[in-house]
Amino acid sequence: KPMAVATSGSYRRGFTIENTLHSHIIDPRTGLPTSQIRSATVLAATAMDADALATSFSVLPVQQTIELTESIKNVECLLILANGRAVASSGWPGFRLAKHQLSNVDSMEPDTKTGLRISFSLNRPQEGRYRRPYVAIWLEDGDGFPVKTALLWLQVEQPGPRWHRDLTRWYRNDRARKLVESADLIKTVAGATRGPGKYETRFDGNDNSGKPLASGRYTLCIEVAREHGTYQIIRKSIMLGPKAIPLTKISGNVEVGGISYQYTPPSSKAN
Repeated sequence: KPMAVATSGSYRRGFTIENTLHSHIIDPRTGLPTSQIRSATVLAATAMDADALATSFSVLPVQQTIELTESIKNVECLLILANGRAVASSGWPGFRLAKHQLSNVDSMEPDTKTGLRISFSLNRPQEGRYRRPYVAIWLEDGDGFPVKTALLWLQVEQPGPRWHRDLTRWYRNDRARKLVESADLIKTVAGATRGPGKYETRFDGNDNSGKPLASGRYTLCIEVAREHGTYQIIRKSIMLGPKAIPLTKISGNVEVGGISYQYTPPSSKAN
């Protein structure tokens, strides 16, 4: 039977206040940005129903969302919580739901203050033919292997992603990564390109497979490629371990500026 699908969530469209990224979705009950749900995906009979429910599920408590979903015919949902955990309704395709998963999910505090946080700005070069740039931000280990891609902005509309080879280092490294990992990062991580403005992304301390990264030296890579513009790459060696790194600035270029990073290990979670 044909079904419609819609996803709602922060999707990197939030705003930053005092180095904390907030969702653009406002809870009408409190007037505050939502924080518990990273994304809500809904299957429904019509696109209108799927879209409306996805937005609602970005605000409701998790338990209430699942109960409401189970009570509506031909509706299923998949929630990605702020801590990366997935919770789905019983009929979500290919997803086995253990009922005990929901026993304390509403009391879980999302850990969004630890990890490596990157802030940056996309510039607006003074030229006639401006196109939004492709951007990739990832970490490489000591061997140059891409252990984690935190941000990947590409053309994702029809006819689908293309020209991603212009991100030459990310693309070359990703081909090597696929020899040992099956995940397609273009399908799972990539988001739409963005215009000039200030943005933030975060490494949560895990690799692309969700396994904790070992303490050690990594290289932060920021790569930008723009049609009718320039190609830029910034690489910065960073030591990740039990020691926090205070706010540190990195020199930018014609495409990207206002770059800074800050690292808070899990054992020293900021208040």
